[in-house]
Amino acid sequence: MKGSVVGWFARNPVVGALAALASIIGVPLAIVLFFVADKHRDIVYLTSPSPTTIVKKGRSSDLKIFFRDAIVTDDVSTMQIAIWNQGSEPSRAESILSKTVRISIVPAGEILDFRIKRMSRNVTNFKCEREEPQSVSCSWDILERNDGAVIELIYLGASGRVAIEGTIEGDKGIRKAAPSRGFLVSVEAIAFFLILAPMRWFSKIERAHRLGIFGFILYTLYTFSVLALTLLAIGKIFTPSAPFDL
Repeated sequence: MKGSVVGWFARNPVVGALAALASIIGVPLAIVLFFVADKHRDIVYLTSPSPTTIVKKGRSSDLKIFFRDAIVTDDVSTMQIAIWNQGSEPSRAESILSKTVRISIVPAGEILDFRIKRMSRNVTNFKCEREEPQSVSCSWDILERNDGAVIELIYLGASGRVAIEGTIEGDKGIRKAAPSRGFLVSVEAIAFFLILAPMRWFSKIERAHRLGIFGFILYTLYTFSVLALTLLAIGKIFTPSAPFDL
């Protein structure tokens, strides 16, 4: 095995360690630079965990809700929606190819009222108006990175989910934002464990030498696993969490 790759690394452990270190640092660094240089629009949204029922049908209450001079006898709920630009490229009014972004409740429920609870900055001029009983249309002058607004809807019904439709130039589609950063912590913990485990197991390169080609393949698989999890963690780092609390 003197002429084998594993044998050569066994005789030159410092070179092997430096090569492994360069590989582990170099690939993530290249990905970091890619994410930094990448510019794109990414309009995303999040909703409150579940609707809040204001009035429950069939229950006596001192709270009465009137809509257009008529008392509302159905369930009335409220939900909050945060919309913002998660990308690095600003989204201007002219980049909204659909002219507005439409928010509705599915299954269809009539929206009784709505309001913009807060905006990241007044200069965004984020505004909404009701064009149909079941939807609200929103637009803005400019949304830079992490610019957006929180909209509160009051609608008929005890349940429902939010549907958001719109076409933004350079955006693959308005989507629900990624999960919270707790997932990032778990990914980093797994990556850290996988980095330590093979390094400790192969602390003496002679062990890999004794295992021959099997040891070399096993170590290579471990290295690629670590790199894959590192890249996943980097992707989560460059995917910021919601700038608004719901």
